[in-house]
Amino acid sequence: MPQAANITLVGHLAADPETRYSQGGTAIANLRIPVNDGRPKRDGQGFEEHTSWYRVTLFGKQAEKMAERGHKGMLVQVIGKLSTSIWIPDSGEPRVNLDVEASSFLILERSGAESREPGRQASLADADDGDPDMPF
Repeated sequence: MPQAANITLVGHLAADPETRYSQGGTAIANLRIPVNDGRPKRDGQGFEEHTSWYRVTLFGKQAEKMAERGHKGMLVQVIGKLSTSIWIPDSGEPRVNLDVEASSFLILERSGAESREPGRQASLADADDGDPDMPF
C-alpha cells in the first residue's frame, strides 16, 4: 500500500499567492508559509525559536479561490503531502526545500482591514472541480 508523508501546517502567508495556469487550463497557486516552533538549545537549557519555510502548491478550484481571497498575512491551515529536495547553492552549504502539495486548506483568520469585519471561517477544501489535470 502506498504511503505518503502527510502534514498539517498553520501559519501566516508570507506573500500574496502567485497564480498561473497549466497548458491544460488548470489554475496553480504557489504560497510560502513560515512556521515557528521551539527547539531545545544545544546546551539543553531551555528552547530557542526556529522558523521552517514551506512552499505550498494548490491546484484547480482551490488555487482559484486562494488567488481571489488570499493575501499576505492571512492565517491559514494547510493539509497536504510533504516532499523534500536538497540542493547546493554556490556557497556550498546544502539547502533543503520543504514542499507541500495541498489537498485542503482553511482560512483561520483574515488580516488587515478584513480582520475587523465580522465573518465566518471560509473552508476551501470542498472546491473540487473534477479537473482530470489535477494530480489528486
